[in-house]
Amino acid sequence: MKKIICTLIFSFLFITNANALTTESASNMTVTSVQVLDHGGFVVWFDAEINSICTANGTNSAFFYSGQHNVTPDGVKALLSAALTAFSTGKKVDVIYDSSSKYCWGRYFKLKV
Repeated sequence: MKKIICTLIFSFLFITNANALTTESASNMTVTSVQVLDHGGFVVWFDAEINSICTANGTNSAFFYSGQHNVTPDGVKALLSAALTAFSTGKKVDVIYDSSSKYCWGRYFKLKV
């Protein structure tokens, strides 16, 4: 019985932390386009493929939505600001995204100097 309970607890912890296992990054990307959506989310296109799994809108795009990959409504606003800054200045970015879905839900943006 103790073994079954331990197995169930381990399985629960593994399932609830599954998002951490699917996080990937793409480095030194240039933002080529930003599309803001009516619900407050947005899509970013880059100058190169970020992952072949990202097929929802082309393999060089990532979606940034509130509620996806722990992004909050305020987080989406900050990410959009960073994306538009990168787009308007041509600065390179690193992007961290969830590769478990064809949408490649974005989580972080890092503007490069």
